[in-house]
Amino acid sequence: MILSSPIILDIPQETLPATILRRCLEFHAEDPNRKAFIPSEDERNPISFKQLYDYSMALSSWFIENGFQKGDIILLYMTNCWQFVACCLGAWSAGLIVSPASSSFTEYELQYQLEDSGAKMVITRGALLSRTKAACKNHGAVKIACTTADDNDVLDLMKIFTTPRSTPQAPVRIDMERDLVCLPYSSGTSGVPKGVMISHKNYAMMLSAFVRKQDDDYKSLGFEKYDPPTHALAHLPFYHVMGLFGMLVALYHGTTQIIMDKFDLKILLRNIQNYKLTTVAVVPAMALMIADSPLLDDYDLSSLKIIACGAAPLGTAIVDRLLERLPGIIFRQGYGMTELSVASHIGSLDTPEGSVGKLMPGTKMKVVAEDGRLCGPYENGEMWISGPQVMMGYWKKPEQTRETYDSDGFMRTGDIVYYDKDGFTFICDRQKELIKVNGKQVSPSEIESVLLAIPGITDCCVIGVPDKKFGEIPMAYVVSKVVTEEQISAFVNERLAPYKRLRGGVKFVDEIPRTSTGKLLRRELKDRHLKSMEVRYRSRI
Repeated sequence: MILSSPIILDIPQETLPATILRRCLEFHAEDPNRKAFIPSEDERNPISFKQLYDYSMALSSWFIENGFQKGDIILLYMTNCWQFVACCLGAWSAGLIVSPASSSFTEYELQYQLEDSGAKMVITRGALLSRTKAACKNHGAVKIACTTADDNDVLDLMKIFTTPRSTPQAPVRIDMERDLVCLPYSSGTSGVPKGVMISHKNYAMMLSAFVRKQDDDYKSLGFEKYDPPTHALAHLPFYHVMGLFGMLVALYHGTTQIIMDKFDLKILLRNIQNYKLTTVAVVPAMALMIADSPLLDDYDLSSLKIIACGAAPLGTAIVDRLLERLPGIIFRQGYGMTELSVASHIGSLDTPEGSVGKLMPGTKMKVVAEDGRLCGPYENGEMWISGPQVMMGYWKKPEQTRETYDSDGFMRTGDIVYYDKDGFTFICDRQKELIKVNGKQVSPSEIESVLLAIPGITDCCVIGVPDKKFGEIPMAYVVSKVVTEEQISAFVNERLAPYKRLRGGVKFVDEIPRTSTGKLLRRELKDRHLKSMEVRYRSRI
């Protein structure tokens, strides 16, 4: 059985960046003092919708004046800030592609994305400038711009934003179906991070789908249409699809967003209290931190009505603990992945506990059993998705792209799910090999490739092990007689972002289990670890 959303969407005639910029001018016309962003660390310097528009268009003109061509790639290596948003809108208006990189990336990881994407320019912030320079040192043609430039080798982003342009920029013609808007990188079971090709159509359709879904939810409660909040938090990383698209939807609605450049529970709670926020988005680790923190008693959180969770399933145990601390809170979950632009499912007020909701408008789903047949309600199988949010494919990886789709155009997710008689979907198991650390995808193979670069390690296998705080953390099984755990950790820590490090430890073994064809039996090692945990637990009883 193939499930389909009953809502059919027309293809928008306007790109997402054109829509957002048009809305900025409309909000300015309504109220010239209306704020788009308030930096949480510097509330005295907010950015108005008109400033955001002007800075975006100034950057767009600068790109064109300086020889950038439609389809060129700009890599954004920044923590959350309003400049990130202006860079996106400016690049998109010039027909360029934005490739966001995690602000926690090491030089090694940043260099990989820079080389693989072929980016012509990296835009960064002062605290990340030295790492950016190191990653670009062998790429002399790559330009670097920084929010706080202090030398001649780096372009001053603020100067670009504020320098008047002599001639207005002519609109760049965009092919919604074929032109890319974004190139985020997603870790995969192949080990090497892959560029995910997101088209202008993907983003325009997703914006339309979210707006339609919000209106329908409010109409079901008796309202005429969605009534957006006056303020919202922008604390989830913009380099991640959940943080980026959540920010763009709020921008579309004219909501003033308080930007947090990094997660800090005390500041988050203070902002909820001071701005009387009604909704906050979290990943499971944040939810757990909120549930366990004594800080909740120090703030008035009575305005908070909804906690929206994404990036990874929110366990019922965490929900129960949160309800103890925040009685009456409504939890909404969704399902998405980088390859789905942002989401294929989103919860509503009537969504059963534990479900990620129903299909987004315009979306189809099939659940496929191991023998290839289509599953019915309450049968577990792998979820396949077709719809306007499905990526165009993997950047420069045609073979892996072909392997991801079936003959009907459905994209495999690798996740095991079931749906009930009403069409609500429940996630049973995460992708079989990816490790989800605090909502971020970690490829075991990527870590293994780093481990195998250590002299003295002859074989290895990385698995995800349960962790109370992060959900899962990486652990390595290693074959070596000469390398110590401390040496391994130091080597990995130098090359990989903190969330990819071996927080689960290193276990030395004589042999790594493999199939006859050499494929790692990762599941066997994971089962072995879980059994050892069970034995240790019983020994303490």
